[in-house]
Amino acid sequence: VTTNGTVPERNENNKNSSLAVLQHGLEVLNEITPEDDGNEEIRRLDSQLDHLNHYMDKVEERIKAHNEKLMDTLKHQREEREKRRRSFHEVRLFLCN
Repeated sequence: VTTNGTVPERNENNKNSSLAVLQHGLEVLNEITPEDDGNEEIRRLDSQLDHLNHYMDKVEERIKAHNEKLMDTLKHQREEREKRRRSFHEVRLFLCN
């Protein structure tokens, strides 16, 4: 500490500016309430869920269409096997007689 008091004034100015910065930071934090911050997060997550649901609906439609095509193919193959089986038995009966 000097006799002319410059060091104490500098410390006082530093304290005042630090307090001003701290006060400003607290005011900014108080402007954004926890409810607002939580609501924004909820809106963001809700939007992500909407996009995910839309995507899953499209995936489900594609799977359903693919499943229908697969079932049609299996039905057609089953019918073809049955035709071959009948034809085989008819030929066999014809040859046996």
